[in-house]
Amino acid sequence: MDPRSPSSGRPNTLTADYQVQILEWVNTSPLNAEQIRVKLHEKYGVSVSVATLRKFLRDLGMVFKRTRHSLKKRDPIAFGQAQQQIEALREQAARGEIVLGYVDETGFSATPDNRYAWTKIGDVHAVDAVRLKRVNVMGCLLSTGHLITSCLQESVNSRWFYAYLMGVAAQVKRSYQVPLVLIVDNASIHRSKRMVDWRKLLVQEYATTLYFLPAYSPELNRIEMVWKQMKYNWRDFKVMKADQIEHWVGQISKGFGNEYMFTF
Repeated sequence: MDPRSPSSGRPNTLTADYQVQILEWVNTSPLNAEQIRVKLHEKYGVSVSVATLRKFLRDLGMVFKRTRHSLKKRDPIAFGQAQQQIEALREQAARGEIVLGYVDETGFSATPDNRYAWTKIGDVHAVDAVRLKRVNVMGCLLSTGHLITSCLQESVNSRWFYAYLMGVAAQVKRSYQVPLVLIVDNASIHRSKRMVDWRKLLVQEYATTLYFLPAYSPELNRIEMVWKQMKYNWRDFKVMKADQIEHWVGQISKGFGNEYMFTF
């Protein structure tokens, strides 16, 4: 009998040995039910239906879902320490002792990112894929509830990044008169040799310090969630030219906390 042909007759019961083997397979390799059925037949000569296998796995609390590309390995100790330190900074901000900000850069293309949407069977929501100028955006999510953004139609380098941080720091200093702590990742423009001296100036002139996240820890930077909202929920599913993107980003910054809601 061809192991790849559908099984006929009553399926064999999944004995304890078969169950152990199935769990070993699914815990080490991404297999679907049909692949498991074939492997059982090849190894044990038994025919078990796909439905039986699916029920067995569901009863164990397992679900059939997409695989994904994992993040590069990070240091779990450094990650845990960063979580605790950021929580302490959040508490300081809640007491008004500091202003806390999450800083990052992202880019918006003319064509919106694909997303999930309810669609009539047989139809598809589609937008033309066009190649127009991309807009890069620097953003800072502040504990005060504000979102400060700056758009560029060119690459973001250390000089642009420092100028942006200086603008954010000056605005916070005028408005709140307390130290500012900015959480950033380890992108090369944040760690460049130029930034070493500029970081000293930020401390001296604006009482602003940078807190560097451990490597491969994007979920600790809360502005990442704002970028996700902008790309998949707040943006209309249509082509936008660079000036339209800049206007839209500006409207979100102005309406942030009112029209565009996000909990810090």
